[in-house]
Amino acid sequence: MKALRAWVHHKHRFETPKAARAVELNTAISQLYLIASHGKDDFQRLITPVYLRFGEHLRSQTALIDTESVTLELLQHTIRACERRSSSLLPRGRPNVDYRRVHKIYTYALITAMAVEACRALEKEPPKTAETVAGLLIPEEGIKRLRHDPEIWQDWMGFFRPTESDAGLYALAHPSEEVIRSAERPLQLLKTRSAQHSIESSTAKTDTRSKVFKGERILAALRDAIAKEYLEVNTRYALINTDRLRRTHVRSPEVFQALKALNDWPETPKRLANQFERAKYVFRSSKGKSTFRGRHGAKGEWHTGFVIADSVDLWPSQAPVGRFGIDAPIQTPTAQEQAVTREITK
Repeated sequence: MKALRAWVHHKHRFETPKAARAVELNTAISQLYLIASHGKDDFQRLITPVYLRFGEHLRSQTALIDTESVTLELLQHTIRACERRSSSLLPRGRPNVDYRRVHKIYTYALITAMAVEACRALEKEPPKTAETVAGLLIPEEGIKRLRHDPEIWQDWMGFFRPTESDAGLYALAHPSEEVIRSAERPLQLLKTRSAQHSIESSTAKTDTRSKVFKGERILAALRDAIAKEYLEVNTRYALINTDRLRRTHVRSPEVFQALKALNDWPETPKRLANQFERAKYVFRSSKGKSTFRGRHGAKGEWHTGFVIADSVDLWPSQAPVGRFGIDAPIQTPTAQEQAVTREITK
């Protein structure tokens, strides 16, 4: 990381008008370092060289490209993809994988694939193959890590082949509806119950029933996403967390952004959140407040979301005990929750 910052400083040391650009680049580098799930040494050895080589390669192609602007845009695009990756499990569609073991390498695969894609897009005709450009940008140690597991390397190569599965990498880099719909990747993971509720809601005869069906569709999709581990629970970057009282906090709108992408729904995340809230699955305070803050630890960042009114609606038996702090009034357990608790503690 220091090497990349030194390069930025060297490029702009006599160019006062571009000082702001240097600040933006350094800020982006720091943000990527914080979210990339790599230690300082690994970041320096495996990720920093990718961007140094990226800039050098562009300058060797043509002098017409503003290398710093392109590098900054790539960094910002990669940061947004890594933010989405932090709340997603990769590879998708393989429930027997040890997600913790492969978390770091799939993050690296995402970062490097995006750099290679950007480099190929800016190359003179004809563009080199992804594997050739990877050899130019990615350090030898990084290539070895990606190739160590044939399945991971196949997923990395699948990023550049729209008709093949890349286990979700491409969808994280390009989350637009059109890309997700046309790529035909494993983003149709939450289809069975969600599709049924979608059909029911479209044929509902009253506004009240329509709201209920739409809420049930979202709740069903949320249950499936948790059961199949497409959404993490009670981890550092999880969008769904529980506290010591087993209350469930669902971040909004992030959870609904994820469900929209997974199901290819036409509604906006804000509309999905409104549908879920109107179906009365969320807890409301005595003053009618329905969104509450939550955070990890005493110094964690606050996140806004809904608190599930009845945990039995979301969990098959009882919600797990977590350490998430929820800034919401304590609610009295429902009769159904009390019955489940009695059954478990018999």
